[in-house]
This record gives sequence, structure tokens and C-alpha cells, in this order.
Amino acid sequence: MAQEFEQVDQTELPYSLEAEQTILGSIFVDASVLSVVLERIKPDSFFNEQHKALFQIIMQMFTSGEKIDIVTVLNAAMAGHIFDTAAEGRAYLGALVDLVPSVANVESYCKIVEEILHPQSGICCPFHLTGHPNRGTKCTNAAGCSGATYF
Repeated sequence: MAQEFEQVDQTELPYSLEAEQTILGSIFVDASVLSVVLERIKPDSFFNEQHKALFQIIMQMFTSGEKIDIVTVLNAAMAGHIFDTAAEGRAYLGALVDLVPSVANVESYCKIVEEILHPQSGICCPFHLTGHPNRGTKCTNAAGCSGATYF
């Protein structure tokens, strides 16, 4: 008899969509906050794949010395097929800017994402949720997992 594992709905996974969105939006509002963000956040810190891809673009642009704003990131995102249409990309990136309550709090938004990725509870990635097939083994998630044991 095959062992059954509890299915976990994605909406229950431990992440903060708002914190991820606000980090990206803060960078568009004031690119100088990127140095603060880079101290705490890596692309794999983002749970949302689209956010992860956008942050990778921003990091590449930063390391290449390119200017970072909605237009330049949208251009790179369209080249990387992150959005289906330019209109969709413009609307989403514009919405990210509109969501930012205060750029001054970007470190707090990073802390939210960071704490979800590395919580005190030992759940450092979505794979640590109850019912994982590797229960009882050490996590080897490359996203910076703390090495907690699956339970």
C-alpha cells in the first residue's frame, strides 16, 4: 500500500505576497534602497516565481551598472518573457509602485520575507511542510535553508 501524503494548497504556503511586492516596488520608487535589500534578500528569497525573475533582472542590471526603473526592468522582463504583453507588465510594475506605503520601511519588508524563509520554527522552505516524502532527513534546499529536519 502506497503511503499517502497530505496535499497542501499553495495559498497555505508560508510567504507574504505583500512583502515581496513592496520590496520590488520600493526599488522602483527609490533605486538607492537596493543596497539595503541586497544585504538581506536574494532571488531565492522570493516565493513568487515572477518576483524571483524580476529581482534577478534587477540584480543583473545593478551589477552591470544599468539604471533601474520601471521602463528598463520592463524591457528586460519582456525580453525574458516574464509577462505575456507589455501592457500587462506595465500594469503590474506600476501596481508594485502603488503598493509601497513607505520606502523608509524597506528593511522591515525584507525582514518579513527573510523570517518566512528562515523561521524560528525550523520550517525554512515550503518542502518542510507536514507530509513531505523525505520526512526525517536534513533539508538540502539551495535557497539558503538552515538545514532543519523535515517533519
